[in-house]
Amino acid sequence: MIAPLGLAMGMPFPRGLRQTGQGSLPAPPFYWGLNGIMSVIGSITTVFVALMAGFQAAMLMGSVCYVLAALASRKAFPVLAKSGRAKSQPS
Repeated sequence: MIAPLGLAMGMPFPRGLRQTGQGSLPAPPFYWGLNGIMSVIGSITTVFVALMAGFQAAMLMGSVCYVLAALASRKAFPVLAKSGRAKSQPS
């Protein structure tokens, strides 16, 4: 029951990682580091919010973050948003 949601939430990172290092985008190690830093910040923030406002608020905050990330990725990678694959890949 949880696996499909986990798969859907986990796919944007590897899909976006394929676009790194092209043009003005930093190389992949930058994004691996950013992912690690944001994971630590996110887990600490989630515990803080859950203790202060409850688990429902923590879940709502997490959902809002995923929606914002999805909107940001559509704006950052419009080619992926339209076609579902990278521009450099053959059709």
